[in-house]
Amino acid sequence: MNKSQLKNSKQHFFFKIILQFFLKEGSLKTAEKQMMRFFKTLFLKTSLGNYSIFLKIYKTLYINFEIKSIKKHKTVHMVPIPVSKKRRYFIITKWLFDSALKDRQRISIVSKLITEVIKYIENQQPESLIKKKFCETTALQYRSNIHFRWY
Repeated sequence: MNKSQLKNSKQHFFFKIILQFFLKEGSLKTAEKQMMRFFKTLFLKTSLGNYSIFLKIYKTLYINFEIKSIKKHKTVHMVPIPVSKKRRYFIITKWLFDSALKDRQRISIVSKLITEVIKYIENQQPESLIKKKFCETTALQYRSNIHFRWY
């Protein structure tokens, strides 16, 4: 996948968010190289296209809400708040990168991300899926505080 295909792709926004996470590590050129290496290695290991891989991840980590803490009258309330499509993409990508960074092996971030994505494809239990389940249980637990989201 080259740069022109990336700019013309249907899932451009999702790729843009991933590129921003790679940009935290250094310059734009190195971030693009890391991202291209990530997609190329995933294709070689799984023989699935980028759209198929991210569709599977997106379906697995899909959420409608996130938990935020809102302070009102010296009390902090945990409130489930609905999220937009852009925020949903960001949260999914953040969970992927957080679970990859949680791995303490001395390998590159690209290799850690590849192992995390392969866990999704092989239906194993990745770390980011645990975060999703925690978010769901917390939202159910604090669903009575939903009226605080307007403060």
